Amino acid sequence: SNTTEHSIPHDVPTSTLIVFTTPYCQACHQWLHTLTHAQEMLKQQGIQVVQIVQGATSCFDAARVAGKYNFPFTYLDDTTTRQQWGVTSTPTSYHITQNRVVMRLLGQLKPVGQFLDQLSI
Repeated sequence: SNTTEHSIPHDVPTSTLIVFTTPYCQACHQWLHTLTHAQEMLKQQGIQVVQIVQGATSCFDAARVAGKYNFPFTYLDDTTTRQQWGVTSTPTSYHITQNRVVMRLLGQLKPVGQFLDQLSI
């Protein structure tokens, strides 16, 4: 009998790193800058980065901030979502795989290899 093996292509993300940021948070910009430089490494691990911008004055302000980095982003203007996620400071990152949080990271890690070393993928 013929069996066909299905595998996920390398360019399809298998997990997501959600990064909560604010416009004037210097550590956020440093972390996003670091993630931008590690984008190829993250992609090879199947990790997609999504930025959630909170504390911006408008969606245009959020786009101005997020536009510096090559990640999809969303603008968050309520505190409910922050509270639900337990975000008390930025940057706060969550690694999500198979619809569950597998790691929470407060602040930033340089180099990203330290972050990747902690992943359970």
